[in-house]
Amino acid sequence: SLVGRLGPVVVGGAREVQAATRSEDGVLVLDARHDGYGTFFGATHRRVLRLSRDGRELEGEDKLSFSG
Repeated sequence: SLVGRLGPVVVGGAREVQAATRSEDGVLVLDARHDGYGTFFGATHRRVLRLSRDGRELEGEDKLSFSG
């Protein structure tokens, strides 16, 4: 069983997904979040990706926020 090996299997998926792009001093920023971990863990996942001006560097940050 996958549950025994990998932990809980998320079946329901996200109900709310938000994403926005912006430019910060020429760096392209993608800021996205979803509530796909909310049902099982009470968490919202946020990911911010930054692509350098020349497209050669990609930096990312993930954050889990727990309610309650």
